[in-house]
Amino acid sequence: EFEPMSEATGERVEIYNQQDPDYDDIILRRSDPDDFEQIINLVEFDDIYNRFYSYPKHLKLIETSYLSITVLNQEGNIIAFATFEDYPQGRKGTSDDLHYNLWESWFVNAFQVNEFNSANTLWMTYFVTDKSISDEDQGKIFKKVLQTVYTSLPDILGILFLMKGDAEEDDIKKCFEPLGEYFEEINCRNREVLKQVRGVHYNSRVFFSSRLLVLPFVEVRVAKQEDHDDLAAVFNSQSETVTEIYGDYFLAELIAAQDHENKALVAQVKDKAIGLLGLTSDLDVKFLHECFDLEQHDNLFKPEFMDAVNKRREHLRSEQQQQQEKRREQELRMLKEETMKCNIIAQRISFQEFLITKAEEIKETIEKMKGNEEEIKKLTRADVEDLFDEWFAEFEVPQPSEYFFNNPTDDSELCTNIQTKNEFALSCLEIFGLPPRYMEGNGHFPDWGKEKDQKAGTNLLRGMQKKKQNKNKNLKKKFKNLKKADDKEEKVKPTHFDLDPFLKAFQDFVALNSDVRSQIRIEMKKESD
Repeated sequence: EFEPMSEATGERVEIYNQQDPDYDDIILRRSDPDDFEQIINLVEFDDIYNRFYSYPKHLKLIETSYLSITVLNQEGNIIAFATFEDYPQGRKGTSDDLHYNLWESWFVNAFQVNEFNSANTLWMTYFVTDKSISDEDQGKIFKKVLQTVYTSLPDILGILFLMKGDAEEDDIKKCFEPLGEYFEEINCRNREVLKQVRGVHYNSRVFFSSRLLVLPFVEVRVAKQEDHDDLAAVFNSQSETVTEIYGDYFLAELIAAQDHENKALVAQVKDKAIGLLGLTSDLDVKFLHECFDLEQHDNLFKPEFMDAVNKRREHLRSEQQQQQEKRREQELRMLKEETMKCNIIAQRISFQEFLITKAEEIKETIEKMKGNEEEIKKLTRADVEDLFDEWFAEFEVPQPSEYFFNNPTDDSELCTNIQTKNEFALSCLEIFGLPPRYMEGNGHFPDWGKEKDQKAGTNLLRGMQKKKQNKNKNLKKKFKNLKKADDKEEKVKPTHFDLDPFLKAFQDFVALNSDVRSQIRIEMKKESD
């Protein structure tokens, strides 16, 4: 069986210890289709790479490969490009792309190696660098690429490479030899198997690169006092801040203080400690809650306690939702109440409802005054205003509160009524026929002029009857009596306050029902439009 590189291979396993300061600042990332133009420039129409790797369509490599990596220098220019697949290169002639990775059966039969499969191994299918980079530096860059592959895909044990059997020696020297120190060839035990594999040359060779070449095997164990010097060198090489804060021997104290609540683990490569992890179960959970969002970790509580917390939260959320709904209902009710206060139609309806309760009293008072001719002739505007004050004393014109200061609205039908009670009452009655400026005398005694004309017509008729019946003494006597009565009548319009227009509009207003109110609003709106 094939034995991957181990300590028995000597110096090759120490490659990860080599330092490459010139390439510590390069950037490695997953490739992007936008890299295509610069990658093409790396090849510069050289058929060597296309022949060696059998991938002339670089854009397809970027878009469809299992993993493609682009290497950039400090200036952001692409200096190298590599792709990896879960099947070997050159697998042409298969029925479709889905069957490219069916390589395990023939690979095991030909090479008799059982450790590798498409779940733990990738195949290198393309690698190219800028022509200005030397062969030695190509190897250093390739090392960085391999480290990136293994850190990105920790389950990968190593990289396989299928070198085509018909590859030319110059192509191999140009494309593969700079990478050779990272690969070793796997002996083919049965080449007859390769002859049966479509797309694979029977002289093809397979090489393997173990992750241990570029990433060492790390052992984790409990820290010991003997690890102090190795760990101190690690800490001091990266920062002196910890030493300045905790002192020169804080590592020794940390290791020595281990108990059932505090542990220290070290990462070891061969016999040397290269990393330290301190663990404790003695935590200030409250402090952690103040510093971090621990919700996704159940706030570090035990499951049964967290279940109780979640139930309590759900109960509080339900109560909060009920309170919000209750507040919303109160807000809607308050809005309706405040809207009614500020709506002129609602104010008129409120005034109508008030007047209905006072209707009999008002009618009785007016009829009583009209029945006393001497008293009615003395009626003045001031007297009527006193009557209005008495009748409307218990009515209040609704006014908005400070509600809308905190809850503004764009309702165009809302208004602030600044009228006095009497002004508001007269404006309501004007809709039902009360003359404008009624309190100033306008519209009083509307029938007075008509009565005078009727009397003049009566006198003319009586004059004609006199000529025809001048012989009738009785008629003559009656005519003289009527003429005397006419002479005594008033020749000017009455000057006292006329309550008849008010009474008529008042009776129409209190008799109004909802259907009539709606019709009036419609007509008024049409007139305003």
